[in-house]
Amino acid sequence: MECEARLATLAMGLDPGLGILHADMRNRDGFVLDVMEAARPVAERHVVRLFSECTFRRRDFAEDGRGVVRVLPPLTHRLAEAMPAFGLTLAPVVEHVATLLAEASPYDLVAPAHLSRSKHKAAAARRRAARVDDTTRPSDVASQDELPTASGRGPGAVGLAPRGKARQRPRRTTEAALPLPICRRCGAGVPAESDRSRACGTYCPSCLAERRAEAGSSMQAASLVQARAFSDATGSLPTHTAEATARRRDGNASERELRGAWEAEHAGEHHDPAAFAELVVPKLAAVTLPAIAKATGMSTSAAAKVRSGRRIPHPRHWRVLCELAGVPCPSPPVKVWSD
Repeated sequence: MECEARLATLAMGLDPGLGILHADMRNRDGFVLDVMEAARPVAERHVVRLFSECTFRRRDFAEDGRGVVRVLPPLTHRLAEAMPAFGLTLAPVVEHVATLLAEASPYDLVAPAHLSRSKHKAAAARRRAARVDDTTRPSDVASQDELPTASGRGPGAVGLAPRGKARQRPRRTTEAALPLPICRRCGAGVPAESDRSRACGTYCPSCLAERRAEAGSSMQAASLVQARAFSDATGSLPTHTAEATARRRDGNASERELRGAWEAEHAGEHHDPAAFAELVVPKLAAVTLPAIAKATGMSTSAAAKVRSGRRIPHPRHWRVLCELAGVPCPSPPVKVWSD
């Protein structure tokens, strides 16, 4: 925010070191700190979003001998992505301050508006309001005095033909962009899932398989330790509590109902479990468990068994699992007719 405020101050021809509310100090831009106060809530909201939606690593920071903590690349590169939004927020603030100073000056001064382009937009709106008929051309009038002052659609010069299409402008928003999540192992950017605006994982696809292989052998042992501790404290396993039993009973009843309805609709079709295990299961290794559970409606525990090949899911899930794996559905269903 301070960098964008200093750039905007210099662009308006103001002295960044001449403070009004902040005292003048060496190596500090007092005027920049003054204009920053109007946009401080935007920066603070961005910091809150960073801590609530981003995961940081120890190697993103470094402490020098004086105890000063510095932010290191590539996190600094990601944080810089928010600067255009800060500059867009500060533009009208700096222009307003420059206008106040110009009006208080005894000289005839006019503050420009090239940061927010508010005057340019107002002039364009006036030209559109006073737009003449598009059929009027320089050859249709008797003299240059009768030429229209502005067509409202051309590039701005009198007599030029209107634009054939609208001017392309980059999207501008005051909502600062959050830094992209970074893989904990290699530091590469983590891509977002198709149904999410931001990535929620902590490992890139190439490192995720290695991480699963490392954690797979220890997860079962850690789970048994947790279950034993819970049993010693409550006298029951975590999967045998009244609440867990009720959820399991309701889930099984719903699953039986859905399975029966699907089998009644697809009666006579034949599906090959061996083909599914050979063609689809290996491709599911790159799909996350939450993605499988969300697409099929099964639990993450059941999804883990399906992804590892320990369980072949019901055929009603095959089509969506093939789409997640990016492979065609093995052996299209064949009707089996009996005499």
